[in-house]
Amino acid sequence: MSTEQIKEKIECGGRTPLPMCKYCLSQNITPPMTSSQTNFVEKSKEKKKKRKRQLNRVEADGYGRSRKR
Repeated sequence: MSTEQIKEKIECGGRTPLPMCKYCLSQNITPPMTSSQTNFVEKSKEKKKKRKRQLNRVEADGYGRSRKR
């Protein structure tokens, strides 16, 4: 799988993962990351996406109230 496909499925913390096969990704193996510095803009975007996914999951289960939009 390419780097972009891995970033869509796994939160990488603003770092760039190396390519890996689909089987390894399906086994929840953490992909190796490049030794470059953390991109804090991407990291904050990933964090917001994660919180939104969690909120949507809780709302779907009926445990939380939806936010006003």
